[in-house]
Amino acid sequence: MKILSVDDVLLIRKLTKKTVEAMGGQLFEASDGIEALSTLKKTEGKFDLIILDWNMPNMNGFEFLNKIRRQEKYKNIPVMMATTEGEKDKIVKAVQAGANNYLIKPFTEQELTKKILQCLGLGYEYDLLNNCFSDAARNILAYSTGLEVSEEYGPPETAAQKDYLSGQMIIQGKVNAIIYLTMGREAATGIISLMTGLKPPELTSEDILNGTADIIQKVAAKAKNLLTGMNVQWSISTPFVYVSFITEDLHIQQKKVFSIVKKYRADDLVVNYKIYFL
Repeated sequence: MKILSVDDVLLIRKLTKKTVEAMGGQLFEASDGIEALSTLKKTEGKFDLIILDWNMPNMNGFEFLNKIRRQEKYKNIPVMMATTEGEKDKIVKAVQAGANNYLIKPFTEQELTKKILQCLGLGYEYDLLNNCFSDAARNILAYSTGLEVSEEYGPPETAAQKDYLSGQMIIQGKVNAIIYLTMGREAATGIISLMTGLKPPELTSEDILNGTADIIQKVAAKAKNLLTGMNVQWSISTPFVYVSFITEDLHIQQKKVFSIVKKYRADDLVVNYKIYFL
């Protein structure tokens, strides 16, 4: 997935880069329409999406949109226009000029992810499955540890000693996916200690593996309950849960898959969440 962000605000481009990379994609950046046209020429326009700001120096977003919609090799690239809430008339104008979607500024990583999914034609089902399992993971971790759990997008964190726990869920339904929850041995020990009331020295590897498997099964059950509560006619099954200690970096070669990466923090305990849509 290759996305071009055209925005003169560096902070917006940084947020977009973080979100796109968390989705397994690659972000190209331009600070105005002229630079964006140059980038399109260099890359032969091979982008899955352009996220386009309206107000920029040299060449604004509307001018850029009009130019690319008149060029055969660029006219079919999906464009999402970024605008402020007070510019609803501009949203209509942008859509009439060929914008496929729009995003209200300021926006969060979650809102941007949802809009990107929509623009790529992966909207409702992908967003629903990700949100349900993501909310379930955060809720179960908070309930299990008694700690406040925060969520953020970004690359996974692995233990420095390259010894961490990996739990896997296989999801089969309207959308098929594999979900990984990973954490360093120290984080896993801390979480299972809070769950069981046992002190870390008292926990065996088997205790930690069983505790992690229990968390994953509860996450799957919670996600199913969330879907049921939405009256979604969609059956999800988890054929198996796989949990093990990994002593080397977990490497997955992606082929025709789409992924979203998040991290959950409870004090200094970090759990990585990654969902692969197959």
